[in-house]
Amino acid sequence: MRPVLGRRHWHALTAVVLCLAFAGACSESKFRYVTNSSINTYLKVPREWKVYEQDDLVDAEITAARKANQPSSLIDVLINRQFQWRMAFDSDPQPSVEHTLSLAEEPVVEVSVRALDRDEHDQVSLASLRNVIVNYDEMKAEAAKDAGGRSGLGIAGESTTTFRPIDEEELNYAEGVRGVRIRYVLRPNPQSPFYAFDQTTLVDGKAERLYVLLIRSGEAQFLQNNQLFTEIAKSFTVKPKG
Repeated sequence: MRPVLGRRHWHALTAVVLCLAFAGACSESKFRYVTNSSINTYLKVPREWKVYEQDDLVDAEITAARKANQPSSLIDVLINRQFQWRMAFDSDPQPSVEHTLSLAEEPVVEVSVRALDRDEHDQVSLASLRNVIVNYDEMKAEAAKDAGGRSGLGIAGESTTTFRPIDEEELNYAEGVRGVRIRYVLRPNPQSPFYAFDQTTLVDGKAERLYVLLIRSGEAQFLQNNQLFTEIAKSFTVKPKG
């Protein structure tokens, strides 16, 4: 007569069966869940991407400025002091913090939260949120003008030699958190390739903090990873306190 399996054996067997039944449920997630609970900000990025903390980014910027004989100004110092959270993630197989300072073909994700000063607090609008990083509205208007005033967005829509808008979305969340998500491609000069940007900019209900998520890559990588970029952007969450 075969021995009866003990309770512990049954529990172990059950765990194995459940893992097999829910394929992947017991395996490690492909995403890293990044949180800053003190400012109620959350997002996810691919787990294998290299992480750079705020000190890494600031040190890299200082080093790059010194090499270019452009030491950090007082304004730079003050802006860095306003940051309450800042991180970057590099997807390159050979990651480097320098990729966070320049345009790179492989995807880079940057997230930052900083306090708004009194003047910024008084001037918060959807337009100001769209133009936090680049003069988006100005370049979009110029593209429409060059196209003869035609309206509409699209990957093959109106463009200049250096800029093309893709789409934009107004965002509204609980407790007055609001903002915009815009996507566009640009290049620093007509001879360089296009780079793509997926930018989400939010402000809390009291207009005290600015939350920015910037995903960028070469245009080919943007097309290849469009679904992934959207998943990352949709995960960017600012939760009210309480």
